[in-house]
Amino acid sequence: MRSKNIISTIVLGFFAFIGGGSFSDGELVFWGITIFVFVIFVIIYSSIQRSKDKEEQAKKDKEKEEAERRNTNKYNQDLYNLSEKYGENTLVIDILGMGNTKNVDSAIIVYEQKSIIRIMGKMYNFKDIIGVSVSDNQKIVHGQMASSTKTSTGSMVGRAVVGDLVAGPVGSIIGGSTAKKNTTFVQDDDSIVHDYTIHINVNDISTPIIHINTWNDSELTNKIVGLINVILVRNK
Repeated sequence: MRSKNIISTIVLGFFAFIGGGSFSDGELVFWGITIFVFVIFVIIYSSIQRSKDKEEQAKKDKEKEEAERRNTNKYNQDLYNLSEKYGENTLVIDILGMGNTKNVDSAIIVYEQKSIIRIMGKMYNFKDIIGVSVSDNQKIVHGQMASSTKTSTGSMVGRAVVGDLVAGPVGSIIGGSTAKKNTTFVQDDDSIVHDYTIHINVNDISTPIIHINTWNDSELTNKIVGLINVILVRNK
């Protein structure tokens, strides 16, 4: 797209240039050939640049896929190592966060047979879970305002007729341009953006509360809170 704009500018500039003065046939041929060669150069350069950009993007995509593959392999290996130590897990809740990558130290893993739960990299017995609550630091996002302006057709015709009677064709143009215009403003509905944080109370003097941010993911929030409530019921 950029090359097309450059070429269009060059061509228009060329015609403006030759239109501003008198040139011999030889001069016109010279400048025509010069512009042609330059345009071909721009096209070839743009094509080469697009090819390089595609190669660079393909390289980045491949590196990203490779990184994701390595991360998945490490994640699965870490889960396997934990299962070797604590037995088969019953439930894994991944808390991906902003990085959107899986990590066993950013997850909740339940080993029901041994009544233990691993929360954000630390092990707890079910009986050490003593409470749970949720806070929501929500924000209100105001809807965008859009305007639409319409010209009253009847008013425009009337003014054009009056203008024509007063001052002829020019008056007609002026009269029509002063026609009545109505502007309507429409605002979208406001929306609420949630920012959930789960607070899990544990029987630990050094760290009595575990804070887990789940951002605006209500499904993940409910899943974690539901799990903790089940453990609390079993502790009774």
